[in-house]
Amino acid sequence: MKKSLLKVGLISSLLLSSNALGQTLTSNSALFTKMVDSFEDDATGNIASPYTTDEGGTITFTATNGAYQQIYSAANYFAAPLVDGVQAWALRAVAGPFSHKADYTFANSLTNFGLTLIDFGDGTSPSAVKITASDGTVMFQHDEAVDGSYPGNTNVFLGITGGSFTGFTIEQSSAGSDNIAIDAIVTIPEPSSLALVGLTCMGLIGFRKRQ
Repeated sequence: MKKSLLKVGLISSLLLSSNALGQTLTSNSALFTKMVDSFEDDATGNIASPYTTDEGGTITFTATNGAYQQIYSAANYFAAPLVDGVQAWALRAVAGPFSHKADYTFANSLTNFGLTLIDFGDGTSPSAVKITASDGTVMFQHDEAVDGSYPGNTNVFLGITGGSFTGFTIEQSSAGSDNIAIDAIVTIPEPSSLALVGLTCMGLIGFRKRQ
């Protein structure tokens, strides 16, 4: 009996750990399959602050010198393709020097999330971008004036796991004009407790039959 319980305990442990990535930051988007905010159902055009997206996220935006935010269509402004649908959330600046900061707050806290940063690195002057999770973890940071040019017209996936996150913050500044965008905020779907219990019970039955 003790041997059976030991085996069942091991199976339960494997099931519970099967959803863990094993690191805090990841560029692997494969497991982030549940959509949090696609921006697909929001009306395109300039958006005020605070702004609530159709999926329930809240964006608070502050800026200087002509910087503003939009829900934009992929056919406009950006050469880098979107990873989901045809719309994204864009932070734009047509004059410099500028700086802007956007706080995105989830409708519900998440244990993990990911997003795609689009088209940073092709402005008229070196730009600095920093993305920070709500727990203070820096997910992305690059200052072109210090770190060198960042390839323009690119997409980069940024994922973070193993915490309790209420949102994230984007900060950008430049002496000239520049645009960046965030597309497809996603999370890793977690198996329900009922599914775990069911699988564990199936394992228990299997072990008992082999006794």
